[in-house]
Amino acid sequence: GCKRASSPARPGAPATAPTIVQCPATGCPFDDAGPPRDGGELVVHVEAEPAILCDLVEHDAWSRWIVENQVVETLLYQDPWTGAISPRLAASFDAAADALTLHLRPGVKWHDGQPFSAADVAFTIGRARDPAVGADQRSDFDPVAAVETPDANTVVLRLVRPAPFLKQALAHLSILPEHLYKGKDLRRAEA
Repeated sequence: GCKRASSPARPGAPATAPTIVQCPATGCPFDDAGPPRDGGELVVHVEAEPAILCDLVEHDAWSRWIVENQVVETLLYQDPWTGAISPRLAASFDAAADALTLHLRPGVKWHDGQPFSAADVAFTIGRARDPAVGADQRSDFDPVAAVETPDANTVVLRLVRPAPFLKQALAHLSILPEHLYKGKDLRRAEA
């Protein structure tokens, strides 16, 4: 099982020091904690605040995790345990050999009250594909020939070749509000 111990007291440290948990390589068993449950609080120490919250232009593992899961959302969600892809900002999606159609959730709003729309998705993918931006995700969108927005809640990605990892890429692409970022340097823009 897991070895649990209070961390050693440091001069000036609070009386409620954190607990250190050391688990075997096979992981921590749930025998003494009961079955998994929703809720509660997880506190994670990050050495420094992320330099920027736009993961298209600069990120590390922690800032990507923070941005992608706590600050902004992605179109799709990839389960970290199974790898299964499911809808997130997209209510549903249809995959064909030559296109991926995303049907967006209606009624979603940005933090400033502006509506989320297909224009935001097209803008974000366009920025990800722009060589001047230098996004790590750029090559993930190479199979995309065109991004079409037939209405405010639909995005069609036209493909020039098979794109087996496109849904996974969309599960890790934080969507940006076009109305706040259009025409701005993503490294300096405030949202």
